[in-house]
Amino acid sequence: MTAAMDAAPGAEASLIDDASRALIGTEVSRATGTVVKRDFQRWAAAVGDRNPLYFDEGYARAQGYRDVVMPPLFLSYVTAGVMDLAQLRPRWHTAGVRHGRDPAAQVPPPDGRRRHHHLPRAGLFR
Repeated sequence: MTAAMDAAPGAEASLIDDASRALIGTEVSRATGTVVKRDFQRWAAAVGDRNPLYFDEGYARAQGYRDVVMPPLFLSYVTAGVMDLAQLRPRWHTAGVRHGRDPAAQVPPPDGRRRHHHLPRAGLFR
């Protein structure tokens, strides 16, 4: 049984296990980045997060903030740095994209009709 299951009846059980609780307040890593309002607003819009705290200065001020606030998950984007596309999808080069063919186009759609999509040959995958 877990600690959450062993809680006394009526007591609020915690979803944080003891090992995780011991790490609270511990610095596990450091990273730096630059936060730009326009960038985090574009990011929030792209991921479908329309929270007015991120876009509406008046609304953010009414909630006690000086200006719009950054979405918390944007922090991972800011500190992640730039990764080489080949590291993200190494199979692409062997799957035909280098030659202008989209590997996803090789899978027939559910209706059985074939469609072919091609990436531009603008030197993106040299």
